[in-house]
Amino acid sequence: MSLTLKEFQRQIKEELHGRFLRGIRSPLKNFGDARLSIYCDNVLAQRVAALQHTYPATRKIVGDNYFVQMAVAYARCVPSYAADLNQYGRSFADFVGGIVETREEALTLEYLPDLSRLEWCMAGAAAFGPQPKGDLRTLAHFTEGEFERMSFRLPSGASLFQGEFAVLPVWKDVLSGALDRAQEHMIVEARSEHLYIWNDAAVVTAAPIDAALYELLKDLQLGETLLSLCDKYENFLGGYPLDRILPELLELGWICE
Repeated sequence: MSLTLKEFQRQIKEELHGRFLRGIRSPLKNFGDARLSIYCDNVLAQRVAALQHTYPATRKIVGDNYFVQMAVAYARCVPSYAADLNQYGRSFADFVGGIVETREEALTLEYLPDLSRLEWCMAGAAAFGPQPKGDLRTLAHFTEGEFERMSFRLPSGASLFQGEFAVLPVWKDVLSGALDRAQEHMIVEARSEHLYIWNDAAVVTAAPIDAALYELLKDLQLGETLLSLCDKYENFLGGYPLDRILPELLELGWICE
């Protein structure tokens, strides 16, 4: 019985991913091995190109050749689940971390997974573009009960970053050309870093924030209501009242309804 188009496409997809995992070629029935290899090579190349685009600083630190080796290894075992390749590579930082641990210079590159995670956040903000800022006047239309049950969220593309190393200066210096691969073994300060990353008027920006504000934004991201936040923080954060902090965050465009 002949295959339907949907069944045929599914078999092609399974065969392509199977080849990446096995690293061998086994021809799909009724489909030439050489022709299937064209698809296989193209899919692999597109995934690698997507990783090169998303992780430019990581690539400059380890060098083009080594980065391509890492990207090919990752692309062979991690499929893409979205048509948009801007969404490919979410777990690449964890993959980089596993590789760094096996290298002789692991101690000098232990910041690299954090750098890759930062780059993923930056790429996400760039992909979504600038988001409209909040308008405090809209809050005036809510009753007290509605206001207490209200929850805010981070705008599309905005994200929170927490790392064990101060990688924001590294990211800036590498992409500006201030650092090159010759300084691969630089010492990066091992200290907790909290950042809020968003697209501010078409400019991707990372703002350092303290741990307390990071936790508040994280709670907002998880859907906490204003009433539950007031109870949790007893109406204050770092000595400042929440009814002052939240409107400021709304005006900045860091949170939205």
